[in-house]
Amino acid sequence: MTVLFFLLALLATLLALHPFFTYPLSLQLVALLHGRKSLDLTGNSPTSATVMISARNEAAIIAEKLRSVQAAIRNVETTQVEVLLFADGCTDATVQIAQDVIGARNVIDGGVTAKGKTDAMNALASRATGDVLVLTDANSIWDPKALANLLENFRDDSVGVVLGSSVVETTTGSQNGLSALLAGYWRIEENLRALETDVGSTIGGDGALYGVRASLWPYPESDIIDDFFVPMSVLLSGNRVIFSPTAIIHEASVTSLKDEGPRKYRIAARALRAHRALRGKFDRLNWMHRYMYVSHKVLKWMLGFNCLLAVVFAVIALSLGGYGLQAAAGFAVLTTLLLMGALRPDWQPAGKAFSAFISILQVSRGALFGLRGGSIAKWTPPVSDRRIPR
Repeated sequence: MTVLFFLLALLATLLALHPFFTYPLSLQLVALLHGRKSLDLTGNSPTSATVMISARNEAAIIAEKLRSVQAAIRNVETTQVEVLLFADGCTDATVQIAQDVIGARNVIDGGVTAKGKTDAMNALASRATGDVLVLTDANSIWDPKALANLLENFRDDSVGVVLGSSVVETTTGSQNGLSALLAGYWRIEENLRALETDVGSTIGGDGALYGVRASLWPYPESDIIDDFFVPMSVLLSGNRVIFSPTAIIHEASVTSLKDEGPRKYRIAARALRAHRALRGKFDRLNWMHRYMYVSHKVLKWMLGFNCLLAVVFAVIALSLGGYGLQAAAGFAVLTTLLLMGALRPDWQPAGKAFSAFISILQVSRGALFGLRGGSIAKWTPPVSDRRIPR
């Protein structure tokens, strides 16, 4: 029995670690054996594009955001670009500031009752005139070449979605275990997207910046997360979803677990809602993309459950093997580290551990909520990631 529980603990541990270690190694091996899938950029650039922004009480950052978009548009040579903003439940000066920068005709005032980001994006998509829809979060600041580099990839007719690259930053006074953890996690995530692009298509997306051909916009329901559902819908339609490391935006890291915890819960719940909406279509994916979907998405949603099983099976195995005292000591050390992280989030070793624990816990809660049929359409944007570093 001891060996059985040890093997079960090992299996749960491997499943928990797979998305971060063995999965990227497997992608590198596939690229080495079969070669990297290149782009055919001999086609024409898109004739037109529409930048779409949903903003809710973003008065502090929206002017800088829109000016960064305007600066990026000036570096686009052959594509006509319009900018549309949906003010979703704004009770501050967001509407007036946006109108001053991009003009009143480009701003849709949705009133003081929030409709949710997905509904806002659907409203913008129905009004957009561009061949490519470029979605971007209100708090991300564009690199001057971000738009030109994003649109360049649409010269390849097989490409349906292009994901931008986020540089997550913190101000000097706001660095803590959570911000350090998120910055490291995001580097892993972008590395995965680059590797996935090398072997076919990347899985999922990021709302900070991505472009999609307007003809492929699927009009997701209000409780479905667009930056996961839209790229997956496009992939399931037979088009490529790729990552562009040169389409760069800058965004501040969340630095408060009061923001990050609910955010993780919401994203997981909405992602599982998207999974439920798409699950009847997954047989359209080839074996490689099915493997990528399970590795990159499903096992991450199940991370907390696999971690819990690994700990439980390990404790049982150690107890049956006569090492119960050592198991108790290890649990005490882990508990102490988490308590220190809760009390001192600025001390990064403990702060990272506690932040990881809370993040995994909230993802697990959100995944359970989503699996049970729960849905979330509206939310309040985080506050602690609205400080763009300078």
